[in-house]
Amino acid sequence: MAKAFAVAVIAVTALIASCAPHGGGAAQPSAPSRPASGPKRITVAITAEPPALYYALIPSPIRASPGSIQEFSHLGLTIFDNRGVLQPVLAEAVPSIENGLWRVFADGQMETTWKIKPQARWQDGTPLTADDLAFTGGVVQDRELPVFRDKVSEVVESVVVTDPSTVVARWKRPLIEADTLFTSNISLPMPKHLLERAFAESKATFADLPFGSQEFVGAGPFKLKEWVRGSHLVLAANEHYASGG
Repeated sequence: MAKAFAVAVIAVTALIASCAPHGGGAAQPSAPSRPASGPKRITVAITAEPPALYYALIPSPIRASPGSIQEFSHLGLTIFDNRGVLQPVLAEAVPSIENGLWRVFADGQMETTWKIKPQARWQDGTPLTADDLAFTGGVVQDRELPVFRDKVSEVVESVVVTDPSTVVARWKRPLIEADTLFTSNISLPMPKHLLERAFAESKATFADLPFGSQEFVGAGPFKLKEWVRGSHLVLAANEHYASGG
C-alpha cells in the first residue's frame, strides 16, 4: 500500500475568522471572555503528494482527486461557492452584463473588466496589481509554454492594464466562461515581481522554477511554510489574505 502524504495546516482559526459572514441580522449577546489560545493545527493525510502548487503544473487527474490541497495556497480573482455560484475573492466583483464589467459588441467580440481589491496581497506582502494579471495573460498566451496554455487562451485577444488595479480582457468571440479567466479554471494569477526576469531570460526552464513548488508564493488563505518531499507539507495562515472585504 502506498504511503499517505501528510499535510499540516497551522493557525486554522485565522481562516475561519476571515471567512465569517459580515453584517446583517440582530446583534448577538457577547460570549464570555476566554483566555487566548495558541495557533491551532490540523494534520491530514492525502493519497498522493502534489507535484506542484500552481494549478497549470499539476496533471489534471491529480488536480481533481479527493484531498487536493491546492485551493488552500492560491485562489484566483473569483471562486465558485458550495452552490456553484461564482463569488469575488481577490476581485471587487464578478464581471457581468448587469454591472457593466462584461460587454458584448455587435461584431461578436467582448470585453471583461477586472478590478482588484485594494487590500489584495501576495503571500510575501507585495500588492497584487493589474501588472500581475497582464503578465499572467502574456505567459498563458505564449506558444513556447504550452503547459500554461488553455483552450481559452486562443480566444483572448489581449489583457490591457487601464490603471494599477484594473485590467480589461479583450476577447475574439463570445465565451460563457469569460468570468473565470483569472481562476484555476483558466489561468491563476502569477506574481510578476518574482517571475518576470526568469520568463524573459529562459522560457525553456520557466515551468521548472521552484516557484511552482517548494518556493511557492500564492495569494490564498494559507502559505507554504515547509515541504519535505516524500514526507509532509506544512501550510500556515496567510496574514495578508484579502478575503472578506
